[in-house]
Amino acid sequence: MSHPNTPAGTDSKALYPMQQSKELLTKIARRSYERNLTTTTRGVISMRSPEAGLYLITSAETSFQDIKSTDVCLIDEMGTLVDKSTSLILPSETKYHLKSYQVRPDIHAIAHLYPPYVSAYALKNPSFNLTDTARSTIKEVLKVRCAECISRFCGLCDCRTDIRTSYTGVDVLLLKEDGLVTLGTSLENALDLADLVEKSSREALVHDVWKGVEHQDNPA
Repeated sequence: MSHPNTPAGTDSKALYPMQQSKELLTKIARRSYERNLTTTTRGVISMRSPEAGLYLITSAETSFQDIKSTDVCLIDEMGTLVDKSTSLILPSETKYHLKSYQVRPDIHAIAHLYPPYVSAYALKNPSFNLTDTARSTIKEVLKVRCAECISRFCGLCDCRTDIRTSYTGVDVLLLKEDGLVTLGTSLENALDLADLVEKSSREALVHDVWKGVEHQDNPA
């Protein structure tokens, strides 16, 4: 079976050994910064590695602006660093990423990012409509009330949010006060999902601003 990030007709083992996968992950991380989808040291991106049972994830407090392949951790299914000699520190949400891969065989990459417009909406917790382009790509957006919800999605969070019944098929999670998480079929897809939601929230904000201006000009 081809690796999800491998072009059709290409031998995945020849094209994506571990080092190439690390470089691809860092490329996507830098691109997320360049697209203004996160700040320098906020964000976590992971992917299934070419080797079964192993995963790649960006280390804690890594700057996406100038991330290198040496900043990427290789871990097993238990969340243990494969390279025992490394000084890299795993992000606090590592277990959530691993659990997601376990229960969702359809996803191959996860991105936890902090786009400014999405973050503003997530903070205030209002709803906004996706653009037509976004709706044609995104299956479902799920809002959760706190950051703990996503790490406890197999049961009730302390805030009493139960997202077990909604998690299947969801590819975007909006976290109150903590940005968004995208669950992609590939690294590129995970980044594109974040981009689409950010563009939708930006358009929604512009619409809301103009709606407020019109209300001021024409009060009831």
